[in-house]
Amino acid sequence: MRINYKAVILACVASGALAAASQAVNAQDKKQVVFIGAPLNNPYQAALVNSVQKFGAEQGFEMLTAKQGESYEAVAQINNINTMIDAGVDGIMLQAIEGKGLKVALDRAETAGVKVVTVGAGPDAGYGNTFMMVGASPESQGRKSCEQLGPAMGGKGKVLELQGDLAAGDVAVLRSKGFNDCMKEKFPEIQVLSHDAGWLADKAASITEVVLSTDPDVTGVQLAGDAVYLDSVVNALRRQNRLHNVGEEGHVSIVGIDGSPAALSAIREGYVDAAIEHSAVGYAKWSSFYLKAAFDGKTFEAGPTDHNSEIVKQGDNLIDQLEPVVITKENVDSPDLWANNAN
Repeated sequence: MRINYKAVILACVASGALAAASQAVNAQDKKQVVFIGAPLNNPYQAALVNSVQKFGAEQGFEMLTAKQGESYEAVAQINNINTMIDAGVDGIMLQAIEGKGLKVALDRAETAGVKVVTVGAGPDAGYGNTFMMVGASPESQGRKSCEQLGPAMGGKGKVLELQGDLAAGDVAVLRSKGFNDCMKEKFPEIQVLSHDAGWLADKAASITEVVLSTDPDVTGVQLAGDAVYLDSVVNALRRQNRLHNVGEEGHVSIVGIDGSPAALSAIREGYVDAAIEHSAVGYAKWSSFYLKAAFDGKTFEAGPTDHNSEIVKQGDNLIDQLEPVVITKENVDSPDLWANNAN
């Protein structure tokens, strides 16, 4: 049998051309998506960016280089949003740094048909529309912290609550509300000594020094943000010879919100009881899921989800409020925790 080599070669060439054409079409079908977030200046932010890029790629998006301003001013984020709209992106995953300052950019994205899903933080009600916001209830985080600290203190005594900056936004206010409401309801024999530490490590250290040195009945500390406060509080306890491991005599029970690398290390070492995670991994995973749903034309309504969370209405927007993860010695090494993914 004679083989027509010319025909074989032409068939191979044609097959290769078709494969290349198919790959080009598939590449064109990929949705271009960009993450626009806060400055990349801390471990949490690094973990959030890594998680967004990972889960976005898993959803089949062409993930562009993340855009993160050098400051926390809204104008920088507005400029980044407008630049990416002009570049023709299909979707934006947005970590809003200003609840009331991004409306003009969000309105422009909506007009341009660019899908926007927020990651961890979104606009305030009435200040711009998104397909879905993904986050956690700060009030729920405060309640979870109380539910860990109350039993650790044996349900009695005094706890120093180091609040966030109550004048700067709802997160600090709601975390404190959740914590205090829970303490009144579940642990009425624990007296809460609340102090606004302004999200400042030095201020937290100073308050801790004064309160613990003047009131020996304080046997617990609640940190509104362990990423900011923990190291300074630990140093203050150490200076007063009051830093002892869980179960040891004189132990001051400590629970914080954030689940920072420092908090996880302290849980492993034994002198922090628990932490409540502010979940970079969860926010990124479900924000990517909702952006894919937006591209596919799906819609959602308020109510419980199939992943142990609740979608609630916030103005004209919906927010999927993920259940906060409690971190203890039992799960401190989980790869799902953002602090174990921080580089």
